[in-house]
Amino acid sequence: MLFFKQSWLKIILSGIVFGSLHSSSTLPSFMIYLTMGLVLTSVYQMTGKIHASMSLHFIINALAMSLLLMH
Repeated sequence: MLFFKQSWLKIILSGIVFGSLHSSSTLPSFMIYLTMGLVLTSVYQMTGKIHASMSLHFIINALAMSLLLMH
């Protein structure tokens, strides 16, 4: 099947799913989550290790929470 041979299709689909599952209520917030999903999937594709993506996800969430708590 073509989908499984094309890693860019997997990355895009994963980004769309990630963005959709984060309950975005606006297009800009969906685009942020979509981009984050694309980056996390790309990190996994490059490293072959889910822990790399999980660690990056944790760091991004920690930074976002830090910014929210500072205001």
